[in-house]
Amino acid sequence: MKRLLFLFIIFYSYSSVVQELKPFVLMGEISQLKNGTGVDTIFYSYNANGKYHSGAAAVRNYQFVIKGKIYEPGILSLRYARIIDTEMARENKELTPGAKIFDEKSKLDIFIQPSQMKFVFGKEFNDYRVEGAPDARLYRSLNLQVDAANNTNTGDVRTALRNFLVDHTNSAVSVYALNMLRSRAGFEPDSVEFYFNRLSPALRELYAGKKLKTYMTLGTGKMAPNFTQADTAGNMISLSSFRGKYVLLDFWGSWCSWCRLESPYLIENFKKYKDRGFTIISVAAEQKKGAWLKAIHEDGVGLWTHLSDLKGNNNSVSRLYGVTSYPFNVLIDPHGKIIGTNFRDNPKVQGARLTDKLEEIFGEGIQH
Repeated sequence: MKRLLFLFIIFYSYSSVVQELKPFVLMGEISQLKNGTGVDTIFYSYNANGKYHSGAAAVRNYQFVIKGKIYEPGILSLRYARIIDTEMARENKELTPGAKIFDEKSKLDIFIQPSQMKFVFGKEFNDYRVEGAPDARLYRSLNLQVDAANNTNTGDVRTALRNFLVDHTNSAVSVYALNMLRSRAGFEPDSVEFYFNRLSPALRELYAGKKLKTYMTLGTGKMAPNFTQADTAGNMISLSSFRGKYVLLDFWGSWCSWCRLESPYLIENFKKYKDRGFTIISVAAEQKKGAWLKAIHEDGVGLWTHLSDLKGNNNSVSRLYGVTSYPFNVLIDPHGKIIGTNFRDNPKVQGARLTDKLEEIFGEGIQH
């Protein structure tokens, strides 16, 4: 299924007074999948309250089994690899018969719960059904609506998400939908709060619901939470040390293609305004320092401060700011107050532009 803009999925789970990991079993079948003959492995990943899990399930006789433990209903990401046959290698001389290759369209997210479920592919990878997870069909319907709207413009996507939230205030899928809406460029915390308060009390206590609560504290005019984290050289850097400057707090990762598409625009804005009181602090959701440093070098973004605690999606600053998808950013004024969130300059993404905001600040001499 075509995924939404730059959305990196974080696992959503219902909270209970005392949370316990509960087993799930997904029995899959790919006999109807077009070109399924060459599929021998299904790769999967999920997050349980911020802890990342991944693995690979062997396909035998068109069937596979995935087992794991989660706290409550959430998202399971699937991807398959095909074995290159002689015909494929003949059509593409760069391919080697017998080797494995990922299909670019094979990324799929499904909704699961702690139970035994059956998953069946149709002829296409995004044509599927899940039995044993009540909200799976609703989740698929939401994604189909958003994908269709996403082929037109951001405004239509927002309308689709808003309508879904109004109609499904008691479904865990709505927490996912609200996070999708939150990730749209220029969508402010105050707007998130309106829909969040319409959710049932149980949904507000989801792991992701609690992160949304944190995000709602980032409204315009509120103080940006201070933090201290290590830079690439191991020096401890605090946000408070940048008082007196406009700071773009940029959340990204080397693995995030949409994040890295923003790099040229960040460089352009940094060079244009760095001598006028503007800077950037990039906080990376990384686990491997080598990959982090390589991405900084490849993108040419070593011009400003880069921080990470190498804890991946559990980065302490990301948690502090309620980050649930990447890229994400917060613009902070010289007094430490938030003046905007979620700016984009990539022309493929509609919404609030960082370039426009900086021109408003520096071009017209506006002070906050």
